[in-house]
Amino acid sequence: MAIPSSSTIAWDSLTSITREKILPGIEDAISKDNALFQRLFAKGERVDGGRTIEKIIRYALSTQGGWYEGLDDLHTGKDETRTRAIWNWRELEQAITFSNIDIAKNGGAAGVLKLLAEDMEDARLGIKDKLGTALYTKQTGKAMDSLVDAADDKTNVATYGNINRTNYTWWAGQYNGTGGVLSLSMLATEYDLCANGANVPSLLVTDKTTWSAYEALLTPQVRIQLQAGGYPKIDGGFNSMLFRGTNIITDEYCTSGYIYYLNEKFLKVYTLKHPKYPTDKMGFSVTDLKEPINQDGQIGHILFWGDLICTNPRFQGVIRNVT
Repeated sequence: MAIPSSSTIAWDSLTSITREKILPGIEDAISKDNALFQRLFAKGERVDGGRTIEKIIRYALSTQGGWYEGLDDLHTGKDETRTRAIWNWRELEQAITFSNIDIAKNGGAAGVLKLLAEDMEDARLGIKDKLGTALYTKQTGKAMDSLVDAADDKTNVATYGNINRTNYTWWAGQYNGTGGVLSLSMLATEYDLCANGANVPSLLVTDKTTWSAYEALLTPQVRIQLQAGGYPKIDGGFNSMLFRGTNIITDEYCTSGYIYYLNEKFLKVYTLKHPKYPTDKMGFSVTDLKEPINQDGQIGHILFWGDLICTNPRFQGVIRNVT
């Protein structure tokens, strides 16, 4: 929607302008600043409704059936092989506030766009910080579920997805709370715990300091490769690294000294569409701007309804206290 060119701005047009400018900005911010969330949102799923997020979890194979001969009795029993995991919908909000006098002072088209850009940046940074923090923080209160919850065994998170890990040990993640000095053998041990057949970690996530420590481990093993023409290409460091073919990335919100082993096949962001306001593909919507009864301004909110769930914690892992 084009902003009116006159010095007078139609108040009812601000909602549409704000919505059109802010939602794409949030998506751009997440894709540029939070690589892990971008990967998770890329394969996220919008659902039509439901009081909770529920998934059928298969935790065992049936022992019924077997080889038989002629008129042998056939098995008629039934084993319990499945249960139901349940997660609650989580709701996130970020306020957008305009003072009416600021709108009036910036009444021209260019001025209002500048004002919107500043408020957009505030909203973008607010959403990014809240999501980034929650991703690496144990779920409490009304916050979303996190990698901390998914990768734990029962040391810090006894119940996950409404399933008690003390009673159901198959629901535990591969948790190493001891850590220690970073080594290739440490990384290999955790990798093996998180792998089974074709199910292997698809991504390792850590903080910048630990990432650099891994780079230092690899540096003595660097091999110089010749470019076309026979001239060697030599660099003083790495901008991408792998372990057993799995990418290792850094995240500014990842807790210092933590390395997460993720199998993204079993991690997914589920979102709900707002019934009143347009909702983008990532699950964000912007409310109409409203005038408070006791303030001279316009207030709206960015909303997000969703949660991050893991349907197989056995293939997620974490090493803490890496030095």
